[in-house]
This record gives sequence, structure tokens and C-alpha cells, in this order.
Amino acid sequence: MNRTRGHRVRAGSSARFRPRPRFYSLSARVEALLLQLVVALGVIVVLSQVLLTMPGARYVMSYVDRLEGVALDPGGPSVTVLMSRGNPGHAAYLLVNGQRASSFALGIITVGVNAGDLLEVDGTGLDGDGTFQVAATTGGVLAPAKGSEVVTHRGVTSLGRVEAEGGS
Repeated sequence: MNRTRGHRVRAGSSARFRPRPRFYSLSARVEALLLQLVVALGVIVVLSQVLLTMPGARYVMSYVDRLEGVALDPGGPSVTVLMSRGNPGHAAYLLVNGQRASSFALGIITVGVNAGDLLEVDGTGLDGDGTFQVAATTGGVLAPAKGSEVVTHRGVTSLGRVEAEGGS
């Protein structure tokens, strides 16, 4: 066997030892670091998407709900409900016929209603008591009356059925 630059090479072999360039070890380390970074970012994206499916986490992580504001005029009869006491607001919801209409994240909700709709406040996610007041009604809504107030203690409390002029 012949020796070339301190390395053994088979005699008669056309393969010659080619030393690795100095930057090879640096590039291998950078490549490994970049691969770890890509994997970590992928895990972060998946975890953040899972967290965004939870209403409480979505309120903290996303400014969209806060930036959307409150509808100025839902058109037709409407009821505006104000959360006057309770924390946190994003954990309480206004229910119309058992379906979530909106959260009290902004402290006030205006929702379009029809005669006979059942309005309820879902305070099951609150830390304690929550006080909710009917702040305004439009479009001939007679009940629930403006100024009506309910207190919920981690439960669902009814504001009552909607009664409108000329209807039930």
C-alpha cells in the first residue's frame, strides 16, 4: 500500500484520498441546526393551531375578535346585552335558542332577534358571578325589557323569551 499525505490508499487504485474542505464540518453543523429549527417551527405551528380551537386561548392569541368591534345595526328587532360585572368576559356567551350568538369579550353584545326567541346567558366559564343587563332594545322589542338584569353563577340563566309589538 502506498501512503499519500498520511493516509493509506490501495495500490493500483485510481481512487485518491481527497481531504474534506475545512468548511465541511461547519456546513454540516449549520445544516443540522437548520433542520432542528424547521422541526421546532413545525411543532410550534401545530400547537398554536390546536390552541386556537379553544375560545379562551383564541381570545388571548388573536386580536381579530377585539378588532372586529360591535355590529352597528343588525337590521330589524335587536337586543343589546351588557356584561356589567364578571371576569373574564370571553368566557361568557349570549345564547339565542340554545345556540351561542357571541361572547362577551367586548363586554356588550347586540343580537338580532325574532318574536319567541329564547335569550340566555351562559356563564359556565366565568370565575365567579356575572351580572348581565339588557342595555337597549330596538325594532319594537317589548321583552326582555330595557334595564332587565340577571346574575349567573357559573351556569346558564334565562333573560326570557322575546316579545315584540304586534307579535307573541
